[in-house]
Amino acid sequence: MKIHQRRRKFDLVPCTDWAERDSISVIIFLKDWKLRSHAIKHFTNMMELDEYSKITRYNIEDIVARVDSLREIGCPFFRYNAYMPPCRRNGQLCHLWDKCTKFTERIEKLYLDIIEYVIEEAGKIPRYALYNARDHVNYCCMIPNLRLVAKLSWIPEYKVYNVMTCYQPITGIKASWNEIRDYAVRRIKKEAGRSVTWCAPDTWGFMQGLKKVKRERSKSHRRRQFRGRRMNS
Repeated sequence: MKIHQRRRKFDLVPCTDWAERDSISVIIFLKDWKLRSHAIKHFTNMMELDEYSKITRYNIEDIVARVDSLREIGCPFFRYNAYMPPCRRNGQLCHLWDKCTKFTERIEKLYLDIIEYVIEEAGKIPRYALYNARDHVNYCCMIPNLRLVAKLSWIPEYKVYNVMTCYQPITGIKASWNEIRDYAVRRIKKEAGRSVTWCAPDTWGFMQGLKKVKRERSKSHRRRQFRGRRMNS
């Protein structure tokens, strides 16, 4: 099999029986049209750009000019207010594919840089979740120390993970990292058909929650003991 041009190998801090390996192989979007569609969607969301600027440098005026050029050539994403840029429809690439490439190349490269950063940092922290969903697909969700989430799916025939998306699920400067984390956790628990492997619980913040619960339980137990002593005295 020919090696995919966007196949990468990232260091991975092991913390479970599954993750005894020290690296993870990833294809950053198996299909070119998927990469372009996601790159355009997320870079036209101005609320996400602030977080992206913490990873890679770019000229906002250049991004705006490229997006305006896509509008001018009649990109269906802007004409029909589509949820995702329809770079592929009915099994065919968009008729503007070749024409829009010169405007999207820079945006796609920036998006690739962001995804690589997210996976690399999340793998080293480590902060990723592994689970088998109800659709019988194995997923990996990764969160760095930024307000971003990357979701990957396992491709058995290639023995590699494929990036499905990388984005800021809750936009706005007031959205905290904890809110992003909580959103991701809810989605994972909703999708998971079986137990989730959290690597590692303390980096996800679960250990702090468990310690708080234990403290509350300990206080409650001491109060009950105190009331019992008073009633018996």
